[in-house]
Amino acid sequence: MKKLIRWPNKFKALRDLWQFDNRIQLLISRIFFRGDALNIFRYKNVEFLEDHANGDANGAREVLASSMYRRYLPLMTLPESVNVLDLGSNNGGFPLLLKSEEITIGRLACVEMNPATFGRMRFNIERNFSCPLVLMNAAVCGESREIAVQIGRGSVANNIYDHRPGKQNLTIPGLSFDAIYAQAFPHETIDICKIDIEKAEFEVFSGSHYESIASCRYLLIEIHHGGELRRLDVIKKILAKGFKEVGGEAKIAEDEHYVHFFFQP
Repeated sequence: MKKLIRWPNKFKALRDLWQFDNRIQLLISRIFFRGDALNIFRYKNVEFLEDHANGDANGAREVLASSMYRRYLPLMTLPESVNVLDLGSNNGGFPLLLKSEEITIGRLACVEMNPATFGRMRFNIERNFSCPLVLMNAAVCGESREIAVQIGRGSVANNIYDHRPGKQNLTIPGLSFDAIYAQAFPHETIDICKIDIEKAEFEVFSGSHYESIASCRYLLIEIHHGGELRRLDVIKKILAKGFKEVGGEAKIAEDEHYVHFFFQP
């Protein structure tokens, strides 16, 4: 039964792999050199490093190969050069997607909490962008503070609430949305803000340190749902800041997370 369950995942991985320009090289690596966890992926005008052994497979590769964010880009009216804030950057997939779609980034800020993933993100971002960069190894939270976590070498599910035996004990800086804005875009407009912070969105929007989110024109946010975590609680706080949502609250499955798209009218 376990083998039957794994086949759909294998087919999806192959389908995703086939979208990259160096697909043959990557396929040969996966078949004949499975012990080699590090791969360089090439897609249109970007290339990036993936550490398959440490949680990157669902990071930049999936962002570029899927429609999770791409489907919202045609709904945006953007200036010639955009300011981008990426909260929960993982290994840098979202800015790479924008570049691959020929969206020129004038200033880019990326925040990633896991130090190991941050190192790979920094490599990918600095390799592909020459614009002013603000790269922060920090967690996004409701109020700036030091945060004790137990995390491994990387995962798209890393969050500030991780406390699992066998993982590395770390203390990382936690920054509120307003603190990040003050460091990265003081008094500037953020054209696109993407938030994927693994349930910390509830903490952020239940506090009072996200006033500067009103400086964002477009907001893409993954919101979780299930148990005491209710998507509508976050949505109401965002709408109260003057945003409108495209797509509405049709995403009703329990224990799921979805990307929501908001804009300033």
